[in-house]
Amino acid sequence: MVLNAHGIVASFELAFYTLLLIPTVLNVFHFGVRQHTGWLFMVLFSLVKMTGAALFISTLTSSKTPSIGLQVAMSIMYQVALGPLLSATLSFFNGATPTTPPSTNRRRGSIFSNLPRLLRLIHFAIIAAIALGVIGGINRAPTSNGQINASKYDSGATYLKVSSVLLLVALVGIVYGLMRYWSLRTVMSEPQRSILPAIGAAIPLLLLRVIYSLLSSFNLNTSTSKGHTMAFNIFTGSIAAYIVLAMLPQIGVVVLYSVAGFVARLKSGKSVEVGAADGSNGKFESHV
Repeated sequence: MVLNAHGIVASFELAFYTLLLIPTVLNVFHFGVRQHTGWLFMVLFSLVKMTGAALFISTLTSSKTPSIGLQVAMSIMYQVALGPLLSATLSFFNGATPTTPPSTNRRRGSIFSNLPRLLRLIHFAIIAAIALGVIGGINRAPTSNGQINASKYDSGATYLKVSSVLLLVALVGIVYGLMRYWSLRTVMSEPQRSILPAIGAAIPLLLLRVIYSLLSSFNLNTSTSKGHTMAFNIFTGSIAAYIVLAMLPQIGVVVLYSVAGFVARLKSGKSVEVGAADGSNGKFESHV
């Protein structure tokens, strides 16, 4: 069966995110996961996007009518994918500690000790958004005989709206974190020193993606309110809107982070070489 425009885009996404796993997994092994969980979330994001695209292509190419379960799984994968990407962005702040001793810059130390607590709260907002996205997708699905439960159908729309608003709240929290850390990037270790400019460049792209989620969720039909625009439906809406507001911004973000990770690996490698040459092992040593 010949793929339509949405299917072609899904095929491109499947190929792109499959390739993206290579540099992302390399970053996981290089930087580790204890202080750099952002790369793990990048792996999760890639897997979610790959799974969603594969399921979508399967529904388009299957000679049989796709099962309700398959359609629900496909829809959920697309709806919650932004969550891991925001979690990755947020997690890149982890381990962003100054390399100068606290005694030489107490103000900077206080900022770093206070900010992570707020960022952890933002993580809970993202988790809640993902959970509501899953529940909303399930509730809006028809029964096995094709019937719609009006109450669940409407509550599903509400859950998806709240989910998209929480994603916006999470993005605002990320912007706040970036503003607090930005002036301190020169005293950070890698990969945070390289990843912070990438986060700054990614913010406008993430905003576009969040806007698409908001437009999609707030234009959902309910049993009492029908006739909303279908332009922002991921699977049947405007392909131009999806490409401009969803696909390209997400690709731009992951490219920025992947390039920043590669640059950070190069810099950290050079730092180790310099440290080995002068006997310092690349670490700050305090002399009293």
